[in-house]
Amino acid sequence: MKKIAYLFATALLCVVFSCSEDTQIEENPEETLLVTTEEIKVNTILLNKNELFVKDVATLDINTNNVDVIEVKSTASALSIVKISSTSYQISSNEVLSAPITITLKNKAETINEVLSIKFNKHGTEDFLTFEGITLDDDTSGRIKQLHGEPGLVYSYETKETVNGITTTYLYEDWFYFDKGFVFSLLAGTKGGNTTLNGWIHEVYIYIEPTNFNLNGTIYPMDPYSYLDNLGQLSSNNSITMDKVIEIFGTPTTKSSYNNETSSIRYYQYRDHHAFNKADVTFRFNSDDIENYQGKNVNKITIW
Repeated sequence: MKKIAYLFATALLCVVFSCSEDTQIEENPEETLLVTTEEIKVNTILLNKNELFVKDVATLDINTNNVDVIEVKSTASALSIVKISSTSYQISSNEVLSAPITITLKNKAETINEVLSIKFNKHGTEDFLTFEGITLDDDTSGRIKQLHGEPGLVYSYETKETVNGITTTYLYEDWFYFDKGFVFSLLAGTKGGNTTLNGWIHEVYIYIEPTNFNLNGTIYPMDPYSYLDNLGQLSSNNSITMDKVIEIFGTPTTKSSYNNETSSIRYYQYRDHHAFNKADVTFRFNSDDIENYQGKNVNKITIW
């Protein structure tokens, strides 16, 4: 019996000793990977987009020499970082956020940290002061390109204004994004006068229904805007009714018709509306009477 007990105790010690050795080996598995002693060389660390929209995906590519271990991390828990190869990562988020991304490069001789930033915007608008990541009266044309790329068409025109005998010519551009359902209107430059607001975005037109534009004899179809649910809780069943507009915005500041009172195109305009941070918003719809908005669908929204 004593012999059996002795053998059991010996076996138990062997098991415990063996497990302890295994655990010690796994405490720092990275150490077995750090073998290079030459200086780390960073060729490129490229994030193809540092600003994009929720659910879009950015790609991070890392090109280095003499690196044994690469780590990519962020303090933002909502940020998803997925390794797709030894030097490439896909980064996405289901939430609006701005966050740093830390890239750590290691070998046996040194550790290098590089920090990039990324921002995820929300489609649509909540306050009618911003739209699709663009802040009206603040951002310029460069930011439109950064978030939305080159427009499908740029339509240029000009207006003149005379104040105290000084005439200023304003050069405007409408940037059409036909596949996205909106147009940004911006002041491209001026001639004469004292105004220098070049590239200033002052209006955006959002098309709720398909629309055809006749520009210099050429027809351009405009797709409807896709993110109606992100337009300040106005949408219901993939449309926006004037009933919902009145419910949220209340009585319009002004009511008008296109060209003349015989037109069926109506506009309800809201100036400096308290519910949306002093936003200026116009809703367009069709009706046989300017006072008859019940059950009518909005076909265009202008934010300015």
